[in-house]
Amino acid sequence: MAEGKDPAPSTWFDVEFGSYLKGAFKEVSGLSHEAEAVTQYSTSGKQITAIVPGAIKWGDIT
Repeated sequence: MAEGKDPAPSTWFDVEFGSYLKGAFKEVSGLSHEAEAVTQYSTSGKQITAIVPGAIKWGDIT
């Protein structure tokens, strides 16, 4: 692998309140979430069990 610039494009995030741009940044940290796992059973008579994502609970932004 060649040394040098990162080939991935950079991403900027903007924070807007109403029609005003209040800031732009490249990195975010401290965000969290929890996803509940829900078990679903087949109703077609076949014995199939699937664990799928359920409700998502987002952490506080501080």
